[in-house]
Amino acid sequence: MTNEIMKLARDLESDLVTFLQELVAIPSRSEEEVKVLERIKQE
Repeated sequence: MTNEIMKLARDLESDLVTFLQELVAIPSRSEEEVKVLERIKQE
């Protein structure tokens, strides 16, 4: 099971890094996280 999880993590690493970079780049202040939530919903 652990090997399967590690393989999946390696396979998804590039996509996950890109996704997280996009989330961090979205301006959001406290109580203004709507754009971040909308981006997460796209996934």
